[in-house]
Amino acid sequence: MKPQLIALATTLALAAPPLTSTALADNLSSHAVSLDTASLDTGITLEAAAPWLAAHCTERSDLIQDPTDFPLAQSTMHHVQCTNDGHTRMLTFADDTLIMIETRGEIDGLVPQTAPAMQMAQFDVYPETTTIHDRDAGRLVRLNSLHEANLLLFWDNPAWSGSLPNSQGAPVWNLPDDLAFGSGIAEIETALDGRCLMMRTRTIDEVWLMTEPAEQVQIDCFGYDMAGYPRTLELIFGDGRLEQMWILIGTADIERARAHFTAIHGEPTQETNRYIVFDDWAFSIRKDVPEFLIGSAQLQAIWQSRGN
Repeated sequence: MKPQLIALATTLALAAPPLTSTALADNLSSHAVSLDTASLDTGITLEAAAPWLAAHCTERSDLIQDPTDFPLAQSTMHHVQCTNDGHTRMLTFADDTLIMIETRGEIDGLVPQTAPAMQMAQFDVYPETTTIHDRDAGRLVRLNSLHEANLLLFWDNPAWSGSLPNSQGAPVWNLPDDLAFGSGIAEIETALDGRCLMMRTRTIDEVWLMTEPAEQVQIDCFGYDMAGYPRTLELIFGDGRLEQMWILIGTADIERARAHFTAIHGEPTQETNRYIVFDDWAFSIRKDVPEFLIGSAQLQAIWQSRGN
């Protein structure tokens, strides 16, 4: 139903025309690279990171949350704050997998010396090391996968202040029902004002909406608060009217969302390898690329007829 590039990766790619979509996909899949001269890879366990932490932390503190409703963790979050040489790193483990290294303080010597492959707003992006330099905040973020940037880049980790997120147990998914299908672009931009940490409106060169409009426009809303965490909304317009909405979620959100929406809508009316479908495509959860899918009445009829 849409190309397999997430909103942030797509937006970043548009900022760097020389980088092809194939090259971007290859870079997104790679994470086994060094953070700096003292090698530390994302995707490893806390036990595997222990020698690096012992050698590089003059001060260390740990915060553990179990259970958690973090979008990328089924049960446990573990944050390790490590201070050394004028800067502090926060290593975040989800279910004992290192998913993010955020560095604050004196980071000038840690920022890659090569030119960034992509830029968007204040972010310099280095796909070969899945590293993002936030120039405005003065921080360096290293991710296990750039696909997770939609969440992690806009998340203010409370572990930095010595606290943990308030676990909701069973997250409440308040969908943006006020964003009505059929609304115009300016109307939706006004409705989203102040609700996105960053927003961009762009024209899509290749129309892919199943309603086959003459023109397709997309609003990417980053940092939209939902179920306790910043989400990315992709709002798709055909000929100036809102037709489709994607809400990007985490892998661990899928079963939590299934339980939540089953309690509201009843059992799914259909389930495929890719989708959990409620109310005959009025709302669905995508499993292969975790996200919610909502469409206009016209699109719902098309999806029902095609049995996607």
